Amino acid sequence: NTTLDGETYAFDYNLIEAFAQYDTKLGEMPWSMFGNYVVNHASGVNEDTGWLIGTMLNKAKKPGSWQFRYTYRDIEADAVFAAFNDSDFARDGVTNSRGHTFSYAYALAKNTTIGATYFHDENLNKDKSDNKRLQVDLKVKF
Repeated sequence: NTTLDGETYAFDYNLIEAFAQYDTKLGEMPWSMFGNYVVNHASGVNEDTGWLIGTMLNKAKKPGSWQFRYTYRDIEADAVFAAFNDSDFARDGVTNSRGHTFSYAYALAKNTTIGATYFHDENLNKDKSDNKRLQVDLKVKF
């Protein structure tokens, strides 16, 4: 059992993770393909793996430039500790979820981008809910 902040959890977490990325160009635009795989070999249950595949086209760096990113992921119930899962995905970052993420960003000025991310994911827990939402961000780096 794992204890964190006074809470005891049914399974331990001992993760092995692998990540790969391939970068090239499509014409003049940078293009990346990537993947991530994680397995929790301390849980002792079958729902102990997670994976993600994705692609990104172009980079929103200079004013007027843009980028597009797509990912699909499947995170089983005990693959990772939920508090460290992506909190924007699957309604508060719960595990036992899978789905798509589409992102677009546009560079408004140096160090300033506006972007939108659409999440279409499925929470496979008891409520088995289908989540669709749009998130809009204005990012300023300084």
